[in-house]
Amino acid sequence: MKVRLVASRRRFLAGLSASLVTACAGGDKGEGSGGGTGGETGGSSDDTGNDEGGDSGEDSGDSGDDTGEDTGDDSLRMVVSEEHLAWAEDRREFEVLPTQHAIIGRDADGTELWRLEDLVEEGLNFPWEVHVHGGLVYVLLRGEHLIGVLDEDGNPVGAIGSHGEAEGQLHDPVDFAFGEDGRIYVSDCANHRVMVFAPDGTYLAHFGEEGVDEEHHLNGPRGLAFDAEGLLHIVDRGNRRVHVYSTDGTWQRAYGGEELVAPESLAIAPDGTIYVADHHDPVLHVFGPGGEVLDPIAVTVDGWAAHPVHLSWTLEGELFVRVSSIHHEDTGSDVEAGEAAR
Repeated sequence: MKVRLVASRRRFLAGLSASLVTACAGGDKGEGSGGGTGGETGGSSDDTGNDEGGDSGEDSGDSGDDTGEDTGDDSLRMVVSEEHLAWAEDRREFEVLPTQHAIIGRDADGTELWRLEDLVEEGLNFPWEVHVHGGLVYVLLRGEHLIGVLDEDGNPVGAIGSHGEAEGQLHDPVDFAFGEDGRIYVSDCANHRVMVFAPDGTYLAHFGEEGVDEEHHLNGPRGLAFDAEGLLHIVDRGNRRVHVYSTDGTWQRAYGGEELVAPESLAIAPDGTIYVADHHDPVLHVFGPGGEVLDPIAVTVDGWAAHPVHLSWTLEGELFVRVSSIHHEDTGSDVEAGEAAR
């Protein structure tokens, strides 16, 4: 597989020190922290445990690491960034800044249109993930244990979930994904389950059983993504694997195992190839549609190894790789999984 790094959007090289202490930190068998899903709108999702905060909120644009023209081959095209981003079909961009408790809306050329910030008392508490769906902006507010819903002009229109352990409640949600029918699936990390809500936010069901002994057990679910068959893939960080469930909550299979240490997020390509971000490793772990292990792909920024925590797809079909830190050890330009252009 050829790998083409088309751009690197960055506001940092190092100094990512702000820590996030979450209720969903226990039960990990690996090191590190982090989580996410792929989607047509490029929604963000991950749980790094180390916030990439310190963002000024200014739009940095591309850093100039563009590798050039698209050759028209079947190379995997990647964009590497530390930003929490999602895009509407008209290319408007939405960003969340967790430690600043801020949400920003920009037009297609990057001009800031609106900003919500310093509204913790009003409920804007640690926005962690953002997705655009059906003309609405969905923001996972980890500090409030719910999903806030805005229109594309930044006006609040509703909320999904509340804090707790009962049906319909969430405790440290980390990621969410939309099914083909518009249902919303949320990884309820500290409750070790996946919650299902109707498009209007009504609680419908939940599935998953907490544990570490059985193959189907969940232990801190993180990233979510649907495959072409409509099956939901769930990153199980604590058990170092990825589960596959049908939308009625029936467990199908699992994969990963020894290949993973601290998995956080995944994205599934149209051909069924599965990419998993493992915060412990400066690579993307790659699996075939059936979970078979393929060659990993190194993740670098300006030649330095970078630790991925979230994966999604841009509107152009590029794999958007969000990283939380850069390992200062020169990795060179050769990648065993293919050719990486820096």
